[in-house]
Amino acid sequence: AAIGLLLGATSLAQGQAAAPKPQKYEMKFQFDQNGTPSMHSYVLKWDGPESSLKSIDVEVSETGEVIQTIEIPADVKLVWKDRSEKKNETHDKFIDSLDYNFDKYSDLRLTKSWPYKVGQKFYLVWLFDEEKNKYILNEEISKLQGPVPNPKTKRIETTDIGGYAGFEYVKRGYSINPKGKLKVQSKVTQTISDRSRLTFKRDVRVRIAGE
Repeated sequence: AAIGLLLGATSLAQGQAAAPKPQKYEMKFQFDQNGTPSMHSYVLKWDGPESSLKSIDVEVSETGEVIQTIEIPADVKLVWKDRSEKKNETHDKFIDSLDYNFDKYSDLRLTKSWPYKVGQKFYLVWLFDEEKNKYILNEEISKLQGPVPNPKTKRIETTDIGGYAGFEYVKRGYSINPKGKLKVQSKVTQTISDRSRLTFKRDVRVRIAGE
């Protein structure tokens, strides 16, 4: 190995230029869960600076073994040049690791597009299946507006923002069963009641005993 390094240096000194390495358009993320590094790391890959995100390699953090490659749907718009200010740096947290089905395994969340309008932020959410050892796209959660898991209530919460700078809104809380199916358990609707006084009324509905 030492001889090989020496010969390489000698060749360069004699004027043989090293072939330039092709640039890799990749970002690697590993997240902490309660101070513990996640068991998986995620390598995001683009074809070039004008390309939208193409795929995500899921690696075992300790070994670097790739256990899954997630192909990104064509309607996701995350262009490399819009996502990176400097090499391997990002100006928005467009990927995250959260437990959406409250099974103590972190799931994968990806923002669908950048830029996005306020109140119109959608994600693709892949739930980790321990038995299959892979992430599976949950289409129901991925259709929701800005879904956020609440570990205290074990509900997935969403807010649809309306008028009056967001003072009109609809908030919903969903339960999720072991098969990944959602059910609305609560709905809070706030609307304007008196425009002259800017007063609002709030309608709160909570499911009790299935009703």
